[in-house]
Amino acid sequence: MTYEEFLEMPTTFLDDMDRLIQIKHKYRMDFTQEEKDINQHLLTYAEEMKLNELRGKFERCWKIEE
Repeated sequence: MTYEEFLEMPTTFLDDMDRLIQIKHKYRMDFTQEEKDINQHLLTYAEEMKLNELRGKFERCWKIEE
């Protein structure tokens, strides 16, 4: 699954995959290659969301100073 395909999935899929990965981490279970890829996509997605949040805050601060 590519990152673009991952982004097209419904949010329930993202939530379920996140829960699955957390459980497998908790019990130190082995990951399939697909689960590793999905985990990387989840990390990338979270990073992008955080950057968008920070970008929004910066833009609001920039407008206040002007």
